[in-house]
Amino acid sequence: MNGFVQPYSLAQLERGHSDDVTVSLYRMWLNNKGKFNRGLLGLSSHLLLLSSRAAVGDSPQILFSGSHTLATNVYGSDWATGEEDMRGSINAEFRALVSDGYHAVIQDREPQYELISGDLPLPQGQTILVRYERLLLPWRTSTGVRQLVCRTSPIEILLKEDGSSCFRHVLNYRLWPDHYQSRRARFPIGSRGGAPH
Repeated sequence: MNGFVQPYSLAQLERGHSDDVTVSLYRMWLNNKGKFNRGLLGLSSHLLLLSSRAAVGDSPQILFSGSHTLATNVYGSDWATGEEDMRGSINAEFRALVSDGYHAVIQDREPQYELISGDLPLPQGQTILVRYERLLLPWRTSTGVRQLVCRTSPIEILLKEDGSSCFRHVLNYRLWPDHYQSRRARFPIGSRGGAPH
């Protein structure tokens, strides 16, 4: 598996390094000291909600994927609303690549902010290269229930040509350093051209 995870300092978020949703989410977590806040519901279409437990070397179970998440854009709305374990559609090697951040948040109960880049094989047989920033936040309810929330900010998605090592550019969300497009284009995995619609 080609890929890497590069931890970022949370100070970058404090300086507004990411997109508006990610920065707002982090500030909400800080202001509420990680306690669930109704404002979180207003951002739910941009978030993954995950279990606060995971096996070593694996990602936690996905409980909810909002309509504007990178995962829903890649795997589709049927995947996000299905009754099966959504995590099962995600390649096991990719889940292992990104698992350390989840485990750090589960263990330390502190946010994790990372740059992730890796080849992501898809169930349809295609492979994409994804590069994105990920913010993981541990939230707790008033009754003490703990949940993880994940926000991803795509930087780019490249579609790997069948049978070659070349990648065709599909999306580039970053316009210039520290600035992102506000509109989220959908990535039609099943289409040959790979252009956003």
